[in-house]
Amino acid sequence: MFAGRDASRALALMSFDPKDITGNIQGLTSSELEALQDWEYKFMEKYVKVGQIVSNDTTNSEPKVTTATEGGTTDERN
Repeated sequence: MFAGRDASRALALMSFDPKDITGNIQGLTSSELEALQDWEYKFMEKYVKVGQIVSNDTTNSEPKVTTATEGGTTDERN
């Protein structure tokens, strides 16, 4: 459900509602932003960063996922 997508809002709200699976964190309360920060710390402790979700177009609903490979090249996909 969350793989390859920015689910910041869903994590902050602890929601599985598809409308919350977005990177839009506008309107979140300070406690929700704190919950999001806690998630970030948990992920940083457990996983090695291998890629980054990048959105160049704000009208595009599906941002590109850039993933590092062992050879140092990147694989970009939507």
